Parts: sequence; C-alpha cells; structure tokens
Amino acid sequence: MNTVSVKWLEEQEACSSQVEIFRKEWSDSVVLNRTNLIRASVLDLDLEWFVKHAFPSLWDAYNAQCKPLYDAYEAQRKPLWDAYRAQRKPLWDAYRAQRQSLQDAYNAQRKLLQDAYYAQHKPLDDAYYAQRQPLYDAYYAQHKPLDDAYYAQRQPLYDAYKAQRQPLLDAYEAQKANLIADLLGL
Repeated sequence: MNTVSVKWLEEQEACSSQVEIFRKEWSDSVVLNRTNLIRASVLDLDLEWFVKHAFPSLWDAYNAQCKPLYDAYEAQRKPLWDAYRAQRKPLWDAYRAQRQSLQDAYNAQRKLLQDAYYAQHKPLDDAYYAQRQPLYDAYYAQHKPLDDAYYAQRQPLYDAYKAQRQPLLDAYEAQKANLIADLLGL
C-alpha cells in the first residue's frame, strides 16, 4: 500500500470522525510516508487501527516493538502522576469539606420544600390511581387473550426454528473446536 484514501478508510469502516479529520487534512488521499504518519499522529488519527487494518501481518511485530516504548513512557509518567496526586490531595480534601457543608445546607432546605410538595400532591396521586385502576383492569382483561393466542401460535414456530438451528450450531461449535485444535497442533 503506497497511498491511503478516503475510499479505503470507508471500505475498512473507519470511524466517521477519523475519516473527516483525514479528509480535512488531505482531501481524497495521501502518500504513505514517515512525514504523513507523523502528521496523522499529531492529528490524533488512530495509527494502531491503521496498522491493524492496512498491514495485519505486521500487527504482532508492531505490538512487540511498542511494548518497550510504552514501558519507558510509563516509567517516566508514573512519578509525575504520583507527584500530581500528592499535591492535589490537600486541595481536593479542602474542596470536599467546603462543598459538603454547602450540600448539607442545600439538602436541609430542599427537604422542607419536598415534604410540602409531597403533602400537596399525595391526594392528587391517590385520586389518579383510583380512577386509573379500573381502566387498567379492563385493558388487561382485553389484551390477555390476545397475548395468550399469540404466544400459543408462536411457540411451535420457535420450537421448529430451534430444532432446525441445533444441527447448525453443533456443526459450528465442532468447527471452532477443530480450528483451536489445529492451532494448538493437537
């Protein structure tokens, strides 16, 4: 592969947001070279996805070479993160303490409003549910026979489907087992 195109990306079902970034930068296609790969990285295009789809045979080798790079990055990043967290902790604790007192005051005031609201709407709810119940009972009485008839007619169809599917499923599972055995050299 010497060039990458919007058409190829779409054929590979790349994310639409990634295709849009590509299209804005290079229009329809771009020559595959180091400079353009670096530019793609700067644009936050998913180069790992690209390697996996464009060069699947290189994917394992790519991962093997990336591991020491990631390990070195992580060795440098972790102390920075730990220092940041240590410096942030007193700020976070002070913030949480101040916020908690505000939250407690808010909750106390809201509870008074909420209690008054519930006291006023409970009689309305009770009247609504009392009027709704006979409507629901009538609806359920009418639709239950329809449900029963539907499920009675559907069950033999589903049973036939399962009976026809089972040999296909068994064959598929056997093929997978054979494939695994082949891969393991058994």
